[in-house]
Amino acid sequence: MRKALYIFLGIVMLPACMIAIKAYNIIQTPVPEITENVASVDSLINTLLYEAEHSPGTVVTWTYSMKAIVKIGEPAVPKLIDAIETAHDRAVVMNDGNLQTTEEAISHDASILQTRAAMVLGKIKDSRAVPVLMKMKGIHCLYFCRYVDEAIKSIQEKEKLREVSE
Repeated sequence: MRKALYIFLGIVMLPACMIAIKAYNIIQTPVPEITENVASVDSLINTLLYEAEHSPGTVVTWTYSMKAIVKIGEPAVPKLIDAIETAHDRAVVMNDGNLQTTEEAISHDASILQTRAAMVLGKIKDSRAVPVLMKMKGIHCLYFCRYVDEAIKSIQEKEKLREVSE
């Protein structure tokens, strides 16, 4: 009976410890300072992966790093596009060393990064982002399609206004 109890506790405690470690890493991640420096975009994009998700299900909320990248604006666009294209690799690196990480968890983290980057691109409204967003919409769009659609729509509306004013 005692052996069964120890096995049960071991099964319950291992996932709880893994969750606690991930939460600790999120809490301990320093928040980068907002600057107009393009070099800081890399650290802000990396923070997009670590920032805690405080919303249920398929709702993605705006984070500090997202707002900071929007303030940097168009100089951040190439790095955001790269983040979308390399999201899976970045998620693998983030979870490196975690033996409990599944491909499903890595895909989820990659989707969160891609969605947050798409939302930021939608606020920046740079037309260079449209091709990668269209590609993302066709391939990676499971739960977060509406955010990609909103970003594309926002960019296209800006382009239409630009054409009308010319």
